[in-house]
Amino acid sequence: MPRKPIMNYMREFLGITGQDADDLFDCFIETFEELCQKLESAIEQRDVMEIRRVTHSIIGSSSNLGCEDISQHAMDINTAAKSNDFEHMHQPMQKLKEHLEIFRSCK
Repeated sequence: MPRKPIMNYMREFLGITGQDADDLFDCFIETFEELCQKLESAIEQRDVMEIRRVTHSIIGSSSNLGCEDISQHAMDINTAAKSNDFEHMHQPMQKLKEHLEIFRSCK
């Protein structure tokens, strides 16, 4: 999801514009990057509690900015974690990393 739809969402639904919107977007990218790193590590370590904690944070922050596709990928990982289904975490994790690359290109 590129920058423009998120900025539009912040303006239309949250009433946030200008420098405040830019700062929030930059903060979201920074936080999302950190969370993706933690999530990838937790998946590698098969740490279900950490996976669920991190996905919950991603779901919340991405939903707040209208990034429903990111939220859905995190939900998919969370659901897989509930049943220790590590095999089905790799594809949504890859999708999260693809979104992160797109965000990085928007900076």
